[in-house]
Amino acid sequence: MWLPGGHARADSLIVATATSATSLTGTSSPFTSTDFYKGQIVVAEESTNAPVWGNIGTNSTSVLTVDSWHNGDDSAGNTPGSTANYFIMPGQGPARYIGLTTDTGTPAVGDTTLASEITTNGLQRALATFAHTGGTTTFTLAKTFTASGTFTNVHKGGLFTAGTNAAGGVLVADTNLNADATLASGDSIAVTWTWTLPAAG
Repeated sequence: MWLPGGHARADSLIVATATSATSLTGTSSPFTSTDFYKGQIVVAEESTNAPVWGNIGTNSTSVLTVDSWHNGDDSAGNTPGSTANYFIMPGQGPARYIGLTTDTGTPAVGDTTLASEITTNGLQRALATFAHTGGTTTFTLAKTFTASGTFTNVHKGGLFTAGTNAAGGVLVADTNLNADATLASGDSIAVTWTWTLPAAG
């Protein structure tokens, strides 16, 4: 799923001054304002490593905070070099990550975070698997979580543009699960998010 909107850097490639496993620092505070690029994707490349990309969870005027660095196939990528070239992709990044919570608050249109989001023991935010059949008006995002601890009354899920709670990202939707789940270590919970699109014409 690709969401419209967002902002693009006018420059084709810009050089970083520092990087880490979860950040990229631009030269001379190049970013317009706080969270201007939240929810977008930054691609970084250099001569010694393959290009990698990260979901921007937040930004200051000089630093992009990303969930992590990914290869093109979604596997874990290397941290780009401290002077890597980078490019911020135009438009909102895809919302492909499912988070869970025991919070029982009613989902609302204005929600920007998933209250009390679970961040440990196998139920932390994770990449969903996308599926769609050509000619149909629905697609699904699905993930099976396996607990490595005990959870009581897992109640609600959220769909995010970034892969970690620490990075933040954009909460695109949240909803109650069809039933609360209580899990012991080793138990699994399967979450499937079904989206129905307007029919063509």
